[in-house]
Amino acid sequence: TMHHTRKRHPALILVSVLILSLFVTILAFLLHTPSFSSDTPPALPASESQDAPMLTGTRKAGQYQFLLIGRDRASFCTDVMMLFTYDTAAQKLTCLQLPRDTYVSYAKATRLNAVFAQGYMAAKKSGADAAQAERAGVEALRDLISRQFGLPIDFTALLYLDTFASLVDQLGGVRVDVPFAMHYDDPTQNLHIHLEPGVQVLDGKAAEGFIRFRKTNQAGAVGYTMGDLGRVQVQKLFLAALFGKIKELTPQTAVALAKTAITEVTTDLSAKDCVYFARHLLSLDSSALTMLTLPGWMGGGAYNLSRADTLSILNTYFAVYEAAYTTDTFDPGLAFCNQKAKDASAIYYGHGADPQIFDAKSLLENGFSDGELALHKH
Repeated sequence: TMHHTRKRHPALILVSVLILSLFVTILAFLLHTPSFSSDTPPALPASESQDAPMLTGTRKAGQYQFLLIGRDRASFCTDVMMLFTYDTAAQKLTCLQLPRDTYVSYAKATRLNAVFAQGYMAAKKSGADAAQAERAGVEALRDLISRQFGLPIDFTALLYLDTFASLVDQLGGVRVDVPFAMHYDDPTQNLHIHLEPGVQVLDGKAAEGFIRFRKTNQAGAVGYTMGDLGRVQVQKLFLAALFGKIKELTPQTAVALAKTAITEVTTDLSAKDCVYFARHLLSLDSSALTMLTLPGWMGGGAYNLSRADTLSILNTYFAVYEAAYTTDTFDPGLAFCNQKAKDASAIYYGHGADPQIFDAKSLLENGFSDGELALHKH
């Protein structure tokens, strides 16, 4: 029997809110702050270029990294963590999904989604207020990923889950191709998912069901193999559809959405930064939005990244510097290696993990096959 809880399964909803909020926030700045010039790119944080563990050498122009973090108000865990790299010169945007259960050794945390809590609670013990502790949590996660991955993170955005259905409804719904019948009922949290297969426009409530579905609890069980990893694929499908819908926004709809979403985002992007990126993003083709997952497998009770395959991803999609990422610059402290579990360690040092790479255009036109969705019929 499946038991869905708000604390355990908000990840895909948060991802969608993050993306939607990011786009409407920068669009809102674009519409309401015309005094800013977009001729020059935003300055990079000084701390990034001075951070010793980073790769040495010349940094490429026009490439920026963003860390998007999502959490609900009932938990200190960050159920959504996504790295974006935006090449403004080549007009390419890449999203790397960081599974919440990725193994990492950080203070008392053994999962990536607990790093924020470590920073938050440490700050609270030092007398910080809630806002300061929240920023400390963001910085803890930012610092860990930045140092161990060997790349700078220029900007961060933190979002709470509160308004997903409302935002989708204001957007006029999102058109997706539901791959198979999705049926699930959980009266304890008023969650009722009843979707038939086929192309359709999902309103807010239906969209929530689509991205929360894992496995039916009715006769003829259908669901994803390895649950959460199957839903990661649906996450890509929904984001592609969401991206296509956002690019069709009218100014009136954008303003209404911005009023709802802008208060939900805590970010170090300035208004001028938002204008700069918005004017680039609005002309981004859907084929230039690539979505992939941190390559790895489950083992030792956690999701373990493959070091060699992650290095390949970084050098292909996150080549911020002229120099290449190597085992000397990636995870130098082996923070992502669970050396106490043989199967987990074997994954870390192994090769052949599938990062599941798709671009938004292909997903909008073709969707996924059953195999790509890791569909499992019982």
